Amino acid sequence: MIFVTVGTQLSFDRLVQMADEWAGLHPQEQVFVQSGISCFMPKHCESTPFTSPDEWERLFQSANRIISHAGMGTIIKSLEFAKPLVVVPRKASLGEHRNDHQRATAARFSDFENVTIVDDAPGLARALSASSVSAQAGGDDPLIRPNLEMLISEIRRFAHDTS
Repeated sequence: MIFVTVGTQLSFDRLVQMADEWAGLHPQEQVFVQSGISCFMPKHCESTPFTSPDEWERLFQSANRIISHAGMGTIIKSLEFAKPLVVVPRKASLGEHRNDHQRATAARFSDFENVTIVDDAPGLARALSASSVSAQAGGDDPLIRPNLEMLISEIRRFAHDTS
C-alpha cells in the first residue's frame, strides 16, 4: 500500500491530484490519501481529509511506500522506519505555502537513501517505479543507519549555526 499524506495545516491539491492520477494508471496498487482540506476529490484511491494519530500511524506502518509534502515529522519517521519516501515540496509560487521553506527542506534530504524529491507527475511516476521494492522496517536496517547519522549531523550543524 502507498500512503500519501499532506499534513494538516494547508491544502495540497496538486499532490492529491498527482497521486490520484497515478493510482488511476496503476489499479493494481492500493493508494490511501490523507488529503487535508482539499478541493480535489480522488477518484482512484481511498482518501480522508484527516486521520486520528493512531490511524495515521497504522496507515504509515502498513505502507510499503510513503508520498508526502516536505513535512519534517513524516521525513523523520520515514527515515526511522526505512520507508521509501517520495517528497513533493509545496511551492509558494503556486500558493501552496507562504514561502519556499519546503523546497529548502527537501533539498537537505535529497542525498538520503530512500528519499526521492519530485516536483511533478512524471517525476512521481518515475520515483514510484524506482521504489516499487518494499523496504523492510526497523532501526537495524543497514540502509537506515547512514540516513540517521546524516540527519543527526545536519541537526547538530543547524543548531550550532543558529546559536
